[in-house]
Amino acid sequence: MFETVNYWLLLPEVWLIAGIVLIVAELLLGSGYFLLALGVAALIFSGLVRLQEKGLISLLDDWMDIAVVYGLLTLVSIFILKFFVQDKTKNEDINKY
Repeated sequence: MFETVNYWLLLPEVWLIAGIVLIVAELLLGSGYFLLALGVAALIFSGLVRLQEKGLISLLDDWMDIAVVYGLLTLVSIFILKFFVQDKTKNEDINKY
C-alpha cells in the first residue's frame, strides 16, 4: 500500500495540480493566506520532486520524508507571506486605555 502512496506523492504533476487548486481555493474562499501558503509550498515541492526525478538531488525516499519537507516548506512560506502581507502601518486604537 505504501508503494502506491509513495508513487503518487513522488509525481511532480500531483503537487503542481495540488498547488494550483490550493491557490485557486484561496482566491475563492479568502482563508487568510493559509491556503495560499500551502499552494506555494506545493508548487515549490513540485520543483523539488522534478529535480529529484532528474537526479540532481536525493532528498525524498518515502512518504515520511515527503511529509517533513512539505511541512517545513509550508512553515517557511507562511512566515514569508506573513512578512510581506502584514500591515506595516501603525494604527492607534482610539479605544486603548
